[in-house]
Amino acid sequence: MRHPKLFLFLLLVLTLPVQAQRVLLKPADYPRNVVADSVYNFAQSVRSDCVFRVTSFYDNGYYNENSQIGVVMWQAGGKRYARMFKAGAMGAVPETRLPLDSLFSFYFHNRLSELSYPVPPAKDGPVQGPAYSVDVSISDAHGSHTEGFNVRAPARHLQLMLPGKVKGSVTAQEDPRCVWLNLLEQVMPQFKANVK
Repeated sequence: MRHPKLFLFLLLVLTLPVQAQRVLLKPADYPRNVVADSVYNFAQSVRSDCVFRVTSFYDNGYYNENSQIGVVMWQAGGKRYARMFKAGAMGAVPETRLPLDSLFSFYFHNRLSELSYPVPPAKDGPVQGPAYSVDVSISDAHGSHTEGFNVRAPARHLQLMLPGKVKGSVTAQEDPRCVWLNLLEQVMPQFKANVK
């Protein structure tokens, strides 16, 4: 190569527009997770043997802080409590249509913590819709631990093929974690209203 400086100069000049476009497409700052942070911080302050932390946002491929909603649910003294977190209403007591007990009962009765397989990703279906993150902190005789799962919109209503009662047979059923999310939307209609 006779003119390496010229080559480097041309390479820089020709790739500069591409580099500039990449910089322009990035957001000025990383998105703030005000709702998720508030949910986490509030859950840390709750003294209970079982605390649910649920956050959801409308997943359309772009992060929108205003579409985020969260709830902390816990049990203390034999009663269940909840606080809702969303833009403009941090820590409000949510309106419930069904008792919070139904969420706790379903979670433990169906042993959601013992499901060893992830929620299957959807191959077909809408790309847009609610995305959920559920974490449960439990303190019991075995110590303290946190478990959880994530579900995106396309996976919500997939049928799982599970071994049937008769040897060699399979049955189709909805993933129980998705059923729990459906129940959450029935108990707290704010979640369903938030994802439309």
